[in-house]
Amino acid sequence: MFDDESGGSDPEQISFESVSYLVGAHISPAELHGLMCGELCSPDLLDDDEMAARLMTWIADEIDYDNFDQIVDVFRISAGLIGSDDLSFQLLLPDDELELKERTAALRRWCVGFLGTFRCDEDALSEDGEDAIKTYMRLIEMGDELIDLDDGDEDENERDFVEISEFVRVSVMVLYEEMRGGGSE
Repeated sequence: MFDDESGGSDPEQISFESVSYLVGAHISPAELHGLMCGELCSPDLLDDDEMAARLMTWIADEIDYDNFDQIVDVFRISAGLIGSDDLSFQLLLPDDELELKERTAALRRWCVGFLGTFRCDEDALSEDGEDAIKTYMRLIEMGDELIDLDDGDEDENERDFVEISEFVRVSVMVLYEEMRGGGSE
């Protein structure tokens, strides 16, 4: 599912739907990706064995172990993209075909996951890093009020969602750069 013709992992094939199929109903693919990215942005990155053990606790007993290697691939691909110079890292969120309310809930779940694993000394963050973390917390606290779906302006709501999710995407790359000291390993 995640292999290209050369036998390597293809980041273009990682989708919310494919990861949802792998993990079932136990955890949201967005939250799982947020958990992974929080680990990746933490200054004390886990080695492969520690990360595999951590992944197993997040999806414990709810995944077909034949699919576990593909979940590890999602982590490895994310690790390669989050610090890449081409800014190709993307949040693992549902496609635009899904209702905005569901995509907004997935973005909040992504933030919950990220904050659940991100760790650093309080004084290690720049002002921008602190603002990003505070924004993630506000996004979670706002719940369904994140985007006013009752205002009737679907185009404006969609623009708001794109703007918020783009802020999260870019700020995660900034946090990675701050905490990891540049570039992916």
